[in-house]
Amino acid sequence: MTNQEKALRLRRVNNALGIAMVEGRRPSKTATDITKRYINGEISAEQMKREYLKKSGLALK
Repeated sequence: MTNQEKALRLRRVNNALGIAMVEGRRPSKTATDITKRYINGEISAEQMKREYLKKSGLALK
């Protein structure tokens, strides 16, 4: 992963977190841990979403 790709991922995460925080929500430790892995290129956006939903008990069966 290039530095440019990592910066783009970080910007996407920060935008999403900013929107959530404006609405009065704070990210959970689970969400923070998963997004760090996404930013670092360890998982894709789709994997991030699936993992978060599964760990939150929201995964579709």
